[in-house]
Amino acid sequence: LYSLSVTDFPETQPFLRALKHRVCLTRSRDNKLYLPYFVSNLTQVFDLEGKKLDEFRRPLPFKPVEPKIMRETSDGGVIRMQATVDIITQDAKIGPTGNLFLLTYLESSANRQKKQREGKEFPPPAMRFEMIDPAAPEVVRYISCDDGAQSFAVMEKNRLVYIYKDSEGELYLKCIQF
Repeated sequence: LYSLSVTDFPETQPFLRALKHRVCLTRSRDNKLYLPYFVSNLTQVFDLEGKKLDEFRRPLPFKPVEPKIMRETSDGGVIRMQATVDIITQDAKIGPTGNLFLLTYLESSANRQKKQREGKEFPPPAMRFEMIDPAAPEVVRYISCDDGAQSFAVMEKNRLVYIYKDSEGELYLKCIQF
């Protein structure tokens, strides 16, 4: 049994700490653990003993906001809390050739919410796959996918299988070759 302890984002507020420390987790064939953060442009790499080996950031199509808490107290003393965050990474997998694949958002949450306030629909988020060479580490390829992609698997012969949700909330399974 292994344990990891990550102290790179110390945060005293538990709600914000839970958001900042939410990660995807995938393991490579050479037994490295990759932890891409959901709300931070950060991927950390650990060995199976919990020792941090590396960390990296990648170019994003938008500048994410730093997660923060907004509090409101009503006249009746009720406290309402919400967080301002941008979700950056939805899912992560290691492919058959050893590359790291990340399912990444293409637009900030604030921009999507602004469109909704302007009376436009709140469509499924635009997404893409990023194929990263973990040895570099750098993005070697961007792969398009349907908006609303939620989860995926990487298969042999350069195939990605993913589930996406359309604007009516219907789920679909799709396989693409890249």
